[in-house]
Amino acid sequence: MWLICIMILCIGGCTSTDITSKVFGGIGEGVIAAFGDFNSDELTDVFVIQDSMHRLQILYGHDAEPLLQIGPYCTYQQKIIGVVPGDFDGDALMDVMVTLRDENSNVFWMHINWGNGSELTCSEKAIASTMGEPLAMDFNRDMIIDLYGLDRDGVRTFWIFNHVRDTPKVVHQAKRTSGRLTLPNANAYLDLNGDYAADLFLQTEKFYEIWLGANDSGKLCSWISS
Repeated sequence: MWLICIMILCIGGCTSTDITSKVFGGIGEGVIAAFGDFNSDELTDVFVIQDSMHRLQILYGHDAEPLLQIGPYCTYQQKIIGVVPGDFDGDALMDVMVTLRDENSNVFWMHINWGNGSELTCSEKAIASTMGEPLAMDFNRDMIIDLYGLDRDGVRTFWIFNHVRDTPKVVHQAKRTSGRLTLPNANAYLDLNGDYAADLFLQTEKFYEIWLGANDSGKLCSWISS
């Protein structure tokens, strides 16, 4: 069991104040996994993993005490490894991806719990599986979250989502390299060369790789090894 506790710490003579009860009320168990605005009320909500890592619980931000209140939840038989809030279907409403894993396995199962602003549709079927935890990114710059990582054969892969809530399109990375991505990894998606296009920073077993996002004949889906 994990005890959720928030402390305000001051440096130089002032005292700390425990505001746990004012924030969480009677909620005392869970691992804080992510933050977002699930119900679009401009207040920050908290995504917590509870019940020995088998339950995803959303705590709604509130403007009165307690500042976090119980929202929708989903439960799973497998352990929850990661939580990624975001828009996976382009409807401008927050969805929630959970990453599940069996004991002693490097295979991760991706479940997308579709949101409508107030309710959470709990996924019963994985939409994709990967070796290790994937990286959330935007492959084609359509403002819809995509994923990058290794498929179950160890091949570098993009999973591209669209406006249809269906199995994402699979695209393998165009150019092979000799490096193998590490598990777990420390990959990142950010602008490294100041051209306002996000790039891929990848960690392999022996070195690092940088793949620059580039326009190719007007198509925003090209990656160049630097």
